[in-house]
Amino acid sequence: QILRRGCHVDDRDGLTDMTLLHYACKAGAHGVGDPAAAVRLSQRLLALGGDAGLRSRWTHMNALHYAAYFDVPELIRTLLRAAAPRVLHSTCSDFSHGTALHIAASNLCLGAVRCLLEHGADPALRNSKGQVAAEVVPDPTDMALDRAEAAEAARELRRLLLDAVPLSCSLPRVTLPNYDNLPGTLMLLCLGLQLGDRVRLDSGKVGTLRFCGTTAFASGQWAGVELDEPEGKNDGSVGGVRYFICPPKTGTGPPSGHPRQPLGTPRDPLGTPRDPR
Repeated sequence: QILRRGCHVDDRDGLTDMTLLHYACKAGAHGVGDPAAAVRLSQRLLALGGDAGLRSRWTHMNALHYAAYFDVPELIRTLLRAAAPRVLHSTCSDFSHGTALHIAASNLCLGAVRCLLEHGADPALRNSKGQVAAEVVPDPTDMALDRAEAAEAARELRRLLLDAVPLSCSLPRVTLPNYDNLPGTLMLLCLGLQLGDRVRLDSGKVGTLRFCGTTAFASGQWAGVELDEPEGKNDGSVGGVRYFICPPKTGTGPPSGHPRQPLGTPRDPLGTPRDPR
């Protein structure tokens, strides 16, 4: 009815400064609203040009923030299909400049957290207090006995978020010639890694660490990674020298300071060094 009377899809309510899309996200709250109806309305509003990035001037929240706050994964998927990555890591000043992931975590919204992580939300981003999302989850030990369900949700949320936070390697990116005599195993030890670890490269590609050591093609220490997808450059050999074995186009060799290991990821038992041939 509002649209039929000539209002723009992004017009705001004079009292709350919220748009129709904001209200749709609030209306999707489980147990209070109707998630399916909220998704249908949101899809229509977005199709008409609704802006998922607009914020209420009172709460400084955009539509994704509301969907995360009210724990509506169905709406989060709809919004991210329409507006990601523009809104995925947008912050909200009312939540210490945290992202939607911080908002969901602080409100024990397990479904929203899972959905955001599935869509690429970065659990390592920090708010203005220096906290990652796992650190804003309420402490379950501070909860009353009659809130056992909430305490269990808090524990599960913390586990989920901590397992998703990558371990960043602080090794300098510049590889120096005097690193040549440093054994690859010692270099990996310094990084908290070992062969067979699952790693994520700076490019976002994910794979298994297969090699670390000196090479014939460049000075310094180099890591060999077998990527999950055929997005690499080789099959583990470079210039006729084999450093590890993997299918064609799944091998890549970043300098050893570049891999990052996601926490909680099991090591590949096949990640053993192979002698160059």
